[in-house]
Amino acid sequence: MCANFLKVQSFILMIFENIFSISRKVSVAKATQVSVRRKISIAI
Repeated sequence: MCANFLKVQSFILMIFENIFSISRKVSVAKATQVSVRRKISIAI
């Protein structure tokens, strides 16, 4: 049972890390999009 619990725990941690990295990538992409839009508006 203890080994099973450890497996589940590591699995949950892996899922959380994946979610965190994906959300970080999304926020970075949004930030770059905003900066590109600002540059375009400044150029216009």
